[in-house]
Amino acid sequence: MIEQLNEIKKHLRKVSGPDKNGWYTSLCPFHNDQHTPNLRFTEKGFYCLACGEKGDTHKLADKLGIESNTRSTIKKSIEVVYDYRDESGKLIFQVVRYTPKAFKQRRPDGNGSWIYNLKGISPVLYRLPELLKALLDELVFIAEGEKGVESLAEHGLTATCSPMGAGKWRDEYPLWL
Repeated sequence: MIEQLNEIKKHLRKVSGPDKNGWYTSLCPFHNDQHTPNLRFTEKGFYCLACGEKGDTHKLADKLGIESNTRSTIKKSIEVVYDYRDESGKLIFQVVRYTPKAFKQRRPDGNGSWIYNLKGISPVLYRLPELLKALLDELVFIAEGEKGVESLAEHGLTATCSPMGAGKWRDEYPLWL
């Protein structure tokens, strides 16, 4: 873990610390953090005071493009895959949930494989085709994540969520509701 933390520190800007509790601060790579070090991190995880991004050091290493040789050897397995489809039902991207709990987004590469980023993708609401079939006066539930949406759908309710978590709601999403 110390090796990974040292590698992460090399890739961040304006790093200071650790403080008395072991936390470092730096500019946040998840948003356009130019002047104020808003990212707080340790060998166990991170969070940003400005954009709200948080997670473990593996997520931070992914964002920084750090090679896997500094990563933990804990094996992750796919628990469930959530398909995000456009209005016509065409697969746009997937959210993959792993055990131990972690998430990654991927999109089809057109050759039967996956690209693990959403560059060039316009995110849509989860279960968009089902959402568009709802009656105009039908109650639509907005859950925090895909697992909650699936639970509501199992009970015959119309539900959706934004991709990548509750804090990632976009201004254009209400247009679908």
